[in-house]
Amino acid sequence: MPRFPKAESQVAELAELVVNGLSNAPEDFPAPPVPMEELQAKLDTYRAELKVAVTTESAAREQYAVKDEALEDLVDSVKANLRYAEVAVRNDPEKLNKLGWGPRRSGTSIPMPGEVRDISVKDASNLFFAQITGMMLLHEYYGDEFDVTLDEHLDKSLRLYLEFVEKVDAPEQRIQQGEQAA
Repeated sequence: MPRFPKAESQVAELAELVVNGLSNAPEDFPAPPVPMEELQAKLDTYRAELKVAVTTESAAREQYAVKDEALEDLVDSVKANLRYAEVAVRNDPEKLNKLGWGPRRSGTSIPMPGEVRDISVKDASNLFFAQITGMMLLHEYYGDEFDVTLDEHLDKSLRLYLEFVEKVDAPEQRIQQGEQAA
């Protein structure tokens, strides 16, 4: 069983098909609950209202564009007059109240940050370098010797990694050498 459409255009298309089907096969559908002529009239009414709605929506969009343009022009003009007024009465800024505006606010300073609370220091002596290759995880802990620069740490980690790779590659090389000798 097909699903009834949700989109307006699909509903109208389906209504057109039903009207055509009822008019082409009246012997198969002799007494529909809504007669074919009434359904056709409802479809025609929908299409006319759709046309009005589209036209109205288009006109409304155009009207909103005109309104937005007028508002932008108004804003620019009011701002220009307020700038002029601020300069004209700069010695007596209270006169700006007559225009519904006011003098500039005095600047406020940003307060100094307060004391840092709830700070905790974590032990970083477990610094490690991890390189994941498949399921292996290489790491080196420095224990009590935490006075290590980043360069020293990276150099040591690289040496450990290269040593590991040599150990892993060594059996493969022996197997390959054995195959070549045979």
